Amino acid sequence: MLQTRIGVSVLACGLSLAAGGAAAETPVERGDYLVNTIMACGNCHSPRDAEAKLIAGKALSGGLTFDTPAFLATAPNITPDVETGIGSWSDEEIRHALIEGIRPNHGKLAGVPLAAIMPANFKALLPDDLAAVIAYLRSVTVRLSPPPTSPRIPLRSSAPGATPRSAGPSPSASRATVMP
Repeated sequence: MLQTRIGVSVLACGLSLAAGGAAAETPVERGDYLVNTIMACGNCHSPRDAEAKLIAGKALSGGLTFDTPAFLATAPNITPDVETGIGSWSDEEIRHALIEGIRPNHGKLAGVPLAAIMPANFKALLPDDLAAVIAYLRSVTVRLSPPPTSPRIPLRSSAPGATPRSAGPSPSASRATVMP
């Protein structure tokens, strides 16, 4: 009987500690975990040195450059810096960008889809996890402005009133007509 009581007490204590540990995780801590592990945002959005090591103090401030036939893009700053990051975006605009893959209708590339190299939209994120990601992104403090994205082909936009931006003249404008 005494062994049963001790066993039940130990089990109850263990469950209580386990539940307390889970409840202690803040949204920022949860977002840190998601952004820096499962979602691996820093793999593209954090600058690296010549040895491919993260540059200290610059996490998520803009990173890898992708040079493809379709576009030249550098993963942008996704910190809350207003001038160089997503600090002027509302929580709803960040949520929309993650779920729908479309930038807000203001700022650089307003209303334009996120780069095609972005992972598949994060539609599967649970609402609390999405809120945690946003809370974490708002907590990061760095400042670095990467080079702008330069599309080489027209970007399709599904946002009302958004105009895709091109890096240069249209293909038809670059065709020369040869006169005999």
